[in-house]
Amino acid sequence: MTYRIDPKTRRLIVSDLTPPIRGRLASLSASIKNQTATLTDQEELNFITGRIIKALLRALWPDVDWDEIDLWDIDWEEWEL
Repeated sequence: MTYRIDPKTRRLIVSDLTPPIRGRLASLSASIKNQTATLTDQEELNFITGRIIKALLRALWPDVDWDEIDLWDIDWEEWEL
């Protein structure tokens, strides 16, 4: 799996963020915007969003084992790019 920032576009590149996942993310976002999302929809959106956040963190700090860290316990002011 690839996690990196494209130096030209400054966009996150994640090899497993496939078109079906992008489509599902767009659908879930629309459901929330239209206030038609169910609890299951919200949980699925949280899962996908969490994967994207972890991919971004892996791209920024590849030497950190993000699977072993609880994101809620981090003091983000200590982290530097």
